[in-house]
Amino acid sequence: MGGGEQGMQCSRVEVQLGNTGQQLLGNVVSFATAGPDAQVPGRVFFYMTPMDPTLQDLRADARCTLTVSALQSEGCSMDPEDPTCAKLSMSGRMVKVADEDVPAAKEVLFAVHPQMASWTGHHGFEVHSLDMNDIFLLHHYGGAAHVTVGLASCGA
Repeated sequence: MGGGEQGMQCSRVEVQLGNTGQQLLGNVVSFATAGPDAQVPGRVFFYMTPMDPTLQDLRADARCTLTVSALQSEGCSMDPEDPTCAKLSMSGRMVKVADEDVPAAKEVLFAVHPQMASWTGHHGFEVHSLDMNDIFLLHHYGGAAHVTVGLASCGA
């Protein structure tokens, strides 16, 4: 479940509901992970437009969880709920990438999603990153584990 992911579930608080109040909502988002040799190692990047309700909601409440499954990235042949089909949930806050890191982040994103390069200049797309504070991994029978964020970010 390293680099090369196409799109996965990103859950966040939906605030676009008007009078109905807030509720949790999941949305499919494209992302790319920077490997340990990248200029910006261990980070998860997103290319989002402010026109998308996902980014609008994240600006109101930046907390979110990105969940990926080995079913997509590694072709797990089991049922996605089978514990041997690994699942990884990364929780934290979505932050806009600092200007000095944008070129390196775009390099990571465009390597996985080449079509994104044509979006530049249209609809105000911005590079964001998940500032992780918790990682939850289920990869076999016997229960899930919490992974230390610092170790995971270093590729250890």
